[in-house]
Amino acid sequence: MFKQMPVVDKRRPVGISSMRTRFFLIFGAALASAELCIVPKNQVIPCGLAGFTCSAGGDSNDGSTNKQNCEGKGGQWTPYSCPDANSYLSTQSPELKEILVGWWRGKCCESPTPDPPDGTMCHDPETELNGVAPAGFSCIKDSEPIGDSNDFTTTEASCTSAGGAWVPYNCQNAQNYYNSISESQGYFACWWAFKCCVPVASPTSSPVKPPIKSGPGPSPAPTKNPTNLSPTPQPSDRSYCTRDDAICWPTDAELNDLDTQIRGKVMSVPADGSTYGVCFDQGDDAFKLTEAGNGLCYQYHDCRYQFCRAESGENDLQLPGVIVQPFDADDASKALKFASDHNMAVTIKTSGHSFMGSSTGKDTLQIVTTELDENDETKLLPANSWSNSCPSTGPVKHVLRAGGGSFWKQGYLAAGFGVNVVGGGALSVSVAGGWLQGGGLSAMTPTHGLGVDNVLAFDVVLADGSLVVADECSHPDLFWALRGGGGGTFGVVTKIHYRAHSNPTNSRYVACRVSFQSSDNTIRESMTDAWIDFMVDKSATGIDRRWGGYW
Repeated sequence: MFKQMPVVDKRRPVGISSMRTRFFLIFGAALASAELCIVPKNQVIPCGLAGFTCSAGGDSNDGSTNKQNCEGKGGQWTPYSCPDANSYLSTQSPELKEILVGWWRGKCCESPTPDPPDGTMCHDPETELNGVAPAGFSCIKDSEPIGDSNDFTTTEASCTSAGGAWVPYNCQNAQNYYNSISESQGYFACWWAFKCCVPVASPTSSPVKPPIKSGPGPSPAPTKNPTNLSPTPQPSDRSYCTRDDAICWPTDAELNDLDTQIRGKVMSVPADGSTYGVCFDQGDDAFKLTEAGNGLCYQYHDCRYQFCRAESGENDLQLPGVIVQPFDADDASKALKFASDHNMAVTIKTSGHSFMGSSTGKDTLQIVTTELDENDETKLLPANSWSNSCPSTGPVKHVLRAGGGSFWKQGYLAAGFGVNVVGGGALSVSVAGGWLQGGGLSAMTPTHGLGVDNVLAFDVVLADGSLVVADECSHPDLFWALRGGGGGTFGVVTKIHYRAHSNPTNSRYVACRVSFQSSDNTIRESMTDAWIDFMVDKSATGIDRRWGGYW
């Protein structure tokens, strides 16, 4: 019914096609309950991903092998499951078992995992269904499922290229499907258990949805597949995972696995701030602060701002828990899925100039866009070579294409002196991040409008992992929302197309700064009021449009 995992190299665990028969003999009776979320204790996660094996030698868990160097030596990079790993483990010597258990225990056992005796790997408390939580996406072609987002191999891109539709379903849909089948229940249950099952409520715990059970009377008709959507998935009432919650917080093994799946970088951030010293070393150099610490550093080594600091009296920096630096949209998609799987809050950051702290947050998975490949493709396109998706719209004369993690220093240099571009006042401010998505105020605004008036299209990875292009005619609601809704609110922007303006006279803009320096607050306030009155009076009487600025 769903796509199967490929058979792997015989030197490593076998593929899923041979695993299923063996698995049902081991787990079938224990998982025969009509309730999806009754997971047996001390059992291997049936459909967990244990790792990837390279046919040219090596494994994703060995600390030196990854997809790139595997394919570089002509190998095939193939996933294998936890039951396959467990089966392979049983054939090895005690010395090798000790190593392999270290590879797989964190990935293949339900959390939290105590240190078990030899031969057992897993433990999980009893749980109950949260029916409205998202369970996954099914790839539907000709009214039949041909793949699922939980099967390790199917993605939205592979689904659409096969002519399928990428359809979301929730945990109640998954439960209904589970009830309708007599075989493979254990295999499919483990797809959904960690997403759909929450600890059984106690009088002191946060409220959770009650378990959904069949009432008296005839059983409901079985569903054809889990995408027969009954209510639209709604946000869970559970709070986000924090690093002090061992049940949901990702293990080192899971973070290593994410690192092997993406081209970019993954970094775990210690809660004690011990890695932040490199940020203090950069002083107040905005560019160095952006480059240092894999995106960890604040522009100001302070956390006075909302969300960055949980309580106003705290002195620590309230750092994110995990930093991911994606190289492309696929990396960003996998990072968002990882955050969703672990119920982690997500923050998105380029230069970190958000003084409200919206580009960082305690214990978040922080996506830092400074390493995107698209940043190196920032350039002014040939005249009249680009147009949006609107069929009645002709080409735009001057268009700047900019990567989602590029800075205005790159943007201005790429544009050159032949055009005028509405941009940020500081060269270290990002072109496509919080400056633009928050409005985009510029000294050129009186002449050419705000940044949001000049952006023509966004390439953006949404929370469900899909990459879309939003412009006036394609996803127009999203295009409207991205123009002022705040940086990182609606997705990870990987690229923009941005209007530049003809500059036939090769004119220049000159910046000047007005500041008031006095230790006497009364004098400072008086000068500030006088300056504001002056600007208001001049604006009301028609200030020359060549003047622009912001407070």
